[in-house]
Amino acid sequence: MTLDTGPASEASGGRGRARSDRAREEFSAFIELFALTGLLIAQPVLNFLGNGARYMVVSYRLTTRDFIIFSLLVLFVPAVVVWVVEAIVGAVWPRARRRTHAVICGLLLGTIAANFVKVSTPLPAVAYLVLAVGAAILGMRLVLGYAAVRQWLRFLAVAPLVFALLFVTASPASVLLSDGAAHPVHVTIARPARVVMIVLDEFQEESLLDGNGHIDAALFPNFAALANASTWYRNSSTVAEYTLRAVPAILTGKLPPLNAPMPTASKYPRSLFTLLGGSYRLNVHETAEQVCPTVLCGSLKMGNAVSDLTHDGLLVMRNLMDLHKYSWTHHVGFRLGIERGNEFKAFSAAQAFIDSLRPSTEPTLDYLHLLMPHQPWRYLSDGRDAGAPAVPLDYLLSKPANSPRAALGREMYLLQLQATDWLLGQTIAKLKAIGAWDQSLVVLTADHGVSFPFQRYATAPNFDQILWTPLFVKAPSQATGAIDDRPALSIDVLPTMADILGVKIPWKVD
Repeated sequence: MTLDTGPASEASGGRGRARSDRAREEFSAFIELFALTGLLIAQPVLNFLGNGARYMVVSYRLTTRDFIIFSLLVLFVPAVVVWVVEAIVGAVWPRARRRTHAVICGLLLGTIAANFVKVSTPLPAVAYLVLAVGAAILGMRLVLGYAAVRQWLRFLAVAPLVFALLFVTASPASVLLSDGAAHPVHVTIARPARVVMIVLDEFQEESLLDGNGHIDAALFPNFAALANASTWYRNSSTVAEYTLRAVPAILTGKLPPLNAPMPTASKYPRSLFTLLGGSYRLNVHETAEQVCPTVLCGSLKMGNAVSDLTHDGLLVMRNLMDLHKYSWTHHVGFRLGIERGNEFKAFSAAQAFIDSLRPSTEPTLDYLHLLMPHQPWRYLSDGRDAGAPAVPLDYLLSKPANSPRAALGREMYLLQLQATDWLLGQTIAKLKAIGAWDQSLVVLTADHGVSFPFQRYATAPNFDQILWTPLFVKAPSQATGAIDDRPALSIDVLPTMADILGVKIPWKVD
């Protein structure tokens, strides 16, 4: 028997070749769109988020899987969406398929050119919009008329893949992906007890005082109650004036380097968490650091981390597409906007911590770093959220000490400190309700202070407001308060806790 090689077979082969050719054309079109959307979207988004290691430490506890999934979304979703639009047009109107592809490529090229000019030149918006239109028309004609241009775009498609690879492996944010040598250490705990530790932020000790060296119980009843049941180290000061250095000092007992690395487990592998993690259940709520290693504290659920990253990526694109002139000032301001957005969640973070407190028959560490009374100041004394800062922080900056603006800032700060006191009361009440208060080691301190007129860094006139921070330590079974005025430093906190628990710290502390 022989195969039929007549006209019907030839027609079938022709249709097969036609389908194969169309598939190749569609694949080529997708690759070209992949290259252009990568330059327009993937490169700036991955570059911004990758270089924003500080912002990512504040916002996320990420895994390598989160990084990879987010990178794939940024790389492929824009290209797929645009290609689907083209394919729908081609299905409805086949003759317009190639022209539609050329128009979209031209628009993408024009937008890329406009962003480049906006970032790199002092030209006004009208100029780079005119240039964008010209670049779009030229790009459309080149893509439509010259196969070499389309071939060049296909070669260019490797660039977005390189951007993604650098984001995952070499960007400053990639420090989040490695816990390095961070793992539980093997120690003997002679007097195990539940540990409840709260680190507050931007909190000057003198704001608690009544003018006679004691806590103003009318304004801050729960801080006063804590002082009456614990040892108040009234002469305690921080060793660093900003969070990146101050919190690791508290958690490790070691003086932080001046050029502080990101506060992650890979940079600080020996900490309170690895000291107790081998024998304690950890209930850790970090806010501006990720010192607790993933092996002990886990990570955010992938869906949350990826969706939050996607949300912030869209904010980056909105910022880049703004017609206003793009500048580093705008860039930094936008980054601060994201970080402050995280601080707006401080009250809900405190509530989540309180809700997480559970009865436990095994030794447990409950840890919270809370961005309160840290600005922006928006909470009132009874815990109500005013919805937004009553006065923008910029309004309060760089004003003399006798300025009404400085006084206003301090009043807003004190209201938020009263809200912090309210949360402290809720925490103590929850610990008592679950039967954990009496036998727990409870530690409350802060990373650094703040001064008014608003300033974060220590100077000769304000060092007493910046450096002196509250430190309360309630030992298990302690029922009466005591005041200890010996000089204490934030690096003394961990050794003091270790002494109460009867554990030897297996690394050198300062």
